[in-house]
Parts: sequence; C-alpha cells; structure tokens
Amino acid sequence: MKREVDLDTLATWLVEGRDCRNLVFQGLDLRPYDGRLASLPQAESPKDACVFFGCHLGPLMTAAVEASGALVFPRMPELA
Repeated sequence: MKREVDLDTLATWLVEGRDCRNLVFQGLDLRPYDGRLASLPQAESPKDACVFFGCHLGPLMTAAVEASGALVFPRMPELA
C-alpha cells in the first residue's frame, strides 16, 4: 500500500523518510528538496515506485523518477 505525502505531511516525511518507495506525492513543489530526494534509495520495481500527482520536480529527482519507473501526472488546472 502506498503512503500519501501532501502539504500537511511533507515536513514530517522529510524528517522521517528513508527512501522513495511506495509513496504518493500530491500537489507539491519538490524542487527545493531535489538533491535530498534524489539521493534517497528509489524503487527497484514498478510495484514499489512512487506516484506524483501535480508535483514540480527538480532535474535530479526527474532523472531518479524516470529510472525508477515512477508515475508522474502533471498539474491539470482545468480540473481543479
């Protein structure tokens, strides 16, 4: 089961997070944490990969996400 990380839980997850596996990030600007997030262990299979809904990712995390098979859904303001 995937754990959700959103605006309310991001600060806690940044302190406690040990890897980027089985997480759903929603509506976050993750660019300020680019290096930290990219340096964490990433998923090794698609079933453990993260999902990013409407998040902004920096270049390091974008590369890590692509390599891990994570799903990235862009912001869709017309649906908000």
